Amino acid sequence: WKSFSNQKEKELFFKKAKINKDSKNNFDIAVDFEISDELKMEGILRELVRFVNGLRKKSGLTIENKINIYWEGEDGLTKKALNKFKKELLKDTLAKEIFNQKQDLPENQSKIVQINNNDLWLGIEKIS
Repeated sequence: WKSFSNQKEKELFFKKAKINKDSKNNFDIAVDFEISDELKMEGILRELVRFVNGLRKKSGLTIENKINIYWEGEDGLTKKALNKFKKELLKDTLAKEIFNQKQDLPENQSKIVQINNNDLWLGIEKIS
């Protein structure tokens, strides 16, 4: 936990904080800056959604088009995030299925991206 006092206009994003108020109505806020694996996986999900939707746009697909997502990578936390948040990823990218395999896809439908400081091959295929 880290404490801040007498700080003006700080913008912070966090999940938990301890707030203490003294007799003079001053506040102290303590924020936990440790990033848990759960929080990292939520960030990985957001990155995956952003990359997949970028590929959709690059490929000229619309929201009416359903896709399959293909991926290949070695990062354990990314694999864990893909398993844990599969439903959310499918919903947020309008995808039907996710496959842990590399496919031979056109250049505008695949790319190597950096997630959690590791390379991840990511591809999409229009199915409808």
